Amino acid sequence: EDTYTLRATFPKRIEPIKLIFAKVPIVSKISFSERAVKVGLNDTYSLDTAPDNIVSSGPFVLKSYIPDKQIELSYNKYYWKVDSSGTSLPYLDQVTYALKTPTENQLTSFTRSELHLMKVLPKDIQKLNEGGQFKVADLGTSVNTWQLVLNWRADQKKIDPTKATWFRIPGFRNGLMYAVDRNRIVKEVFDSKAKVAYNQVSPANTTWYNSDINRPEYNLETAKASITKVGFQFDGSGNLKYMGGRVTRFTITHINDYIPTQIANRLVEDLKKVGVEAEADPKDYKTFWKIANLGTFDTLLVQATPMFSDPAFLHPYLTKRGKYFWFYETGQGSTRLVGAGEGWMDKISTRMGEAITKVLLSERRELYNQIQADWNLSAPVVYIASDNVITASQKVIGNFKPATLEPSLTWNIEEFYIK
Repeated sequence: EDTYTLRATFPKRIEPIKLIFAKVPIVSKISFSERAVKVGLNDTYSLDTAPDNIVSSGPFVLKSYIPDKQIELSYNKYYWKVDSSGTSLPYLDQVTYALKTPTENQLTSFTRSELHLMKVLPKDIQKLNEGGQFKVADLGTSVNTWQLVLNWRADQKKIDPTKATWFRIPGFRNGLMYAVDRNRIVKEVFDSKAKVAYNQVSPANTTWYNSDINRPEYNLETAKASITKVGFQFDGSGNLKYMGGRVTRFTITHINDYIPTQIANRLVEDLKKVGVEAEADPKDYKTFWKIANLGTFDTLLVQATPMFSDPAFLHPYLTKRGKYFWFYETGQGSTRLVGAGEGWMDKISTRMGEAITKVLLSERRELYNQIQADWNLSAPVVYIASDNVITASQKVIGNFKPATLEPSLTWNIEEFYIK
């Protein structure tokens, strides 16, 4: 083509390719290529890279970074966008992101005008609305899902093989799904500003959500019956034991913040009612994601955040070469473990590959509906809820247009201005 046009050719049609390419960053060949050769593509831009060496095609450039505290961005004089009158964007000279600030601490900073924008906990809406000092918006249910991932890796360095065996037994997983009182979590943790979730596609994603999937509603008798049919028994004290007499006990690893802590505590309470001794295991943000990516956990409470609403975002995960939402690793095998095999994953992998090639919406939706149904029945993931996106802004911020997709606060940040 020409020096400003890239042509990419694929061996077969990929229908949502525009969505995928929209997430691919444009980088500087001059500043990027030399370092990429030395340290590898993934490590070219790292936390040790000097801000002056990072070239940005966005509205701002990196000014400074203080680990675990803040990121400062400055106006990018080379940014390409202009407004309707021809004025170069962005309007702001500088933006500061506060890092790893606990949600409850953000509220204090916001009310002191130390923050201009924030996401709001449902319990804080009333306080922020008092006096009409701030703009508070409830955008409705997000496309995110809170989920409890059960680790069934075969690597004994990452998880006790007995626990992995429990999680691979369909009847045990099914029992856990009936043991979780999702409606209570929605009411108590989110003040009813959320919807119960049963799958990886949020009920708010009406184009792609399969409303006909299995919905394991809270029922302790059904939960206990499912668990005791597959080799688990209750002792005289109500504790659940597996064959050989081992008490059924595992940890729930979660980020040490308000919402995940509240969910984890209620999961512990719910599982106790079916004899499972679950223990909440709070971690700071950095440690949590290290554990998640390494796979060194029993169960993981995580909020999955899609890049876009089309289920094509799931393709890197729902294939045997992907990460299967952190519960499985290719090549580890399952022969040493009791329970479900991997045939259902092969079927989902095949259908995911087919779905991205279909042109007609009806054909893609049919395949994704099948994928959701199979995943819902077989995956070692207990889906919990999709919470509402609630935002607050100082009234001096103009052109703030929050959205349900991430980055919900700052997707149009180049248009922000101070009144």
